[in-house]
Amino acid sequence: MKKLLKGTQRTILRLQQKSVLSRIMSKNGRSQECFDAGGIRLRAGGFTLIEVLLSVLILSVGLIGVFRPLLASMSALEFIGNRSEASRLMIHLIWKHQEESRVLGEIVERLGQGELVGAESVYHYSLKAEPLSSRGRLYQVDYKISWHEGGRNKSLSRGAYLLLPVMDLIQKRS
Repeated sequence: MKKLLKGTQRTILRLQQKSVLSRIMSKNGRSQECFDAGGIRLRAGGFTLIEVLLSVLILSVGLIGVFRPLLASMSALEFIGNRSEASRLMIHLIWKHQEESRVLGEIVERLGQGELVGAESVYHYSLKAEPLSSRGRLYQVDYKISWHEGGRNKSLSRGAYLLLPVMDLIQKRS
């Protein structure tokens, strides 16, 4: 019975000792380390450098995951904007070429290649005309417009047929 009483007293004494903290105080009054009565070092409040670095790493991976689709959609929007502007400029070029060729009664060679200035890009164009009929009135015209975007060259091509009027008939009517 005495052994049981001594064991219980020791356990109670240990529990009381663990609840009492002793602090080593520095000169400015802040605690540097915490120890319990048994001399075991307790963790001080705050974060360790590894915890901070790990949380920054997790945060940066999360931000990359959020911003990657955003950047991809912005790149796609830029491409769509440039492509629609190139298409609009190409349609204008086709109409201009066909109108001048119809007025003159022959294919206009001076529009063979050149530059068009858009809102945000400079577009380079070229056209190539090949006669399809023996009399030289029906032509197949291939138009190509290209631009530089994101370190790559992009291009858009279209083909059109051009039927020139017979100039003898036009001159007889006038």
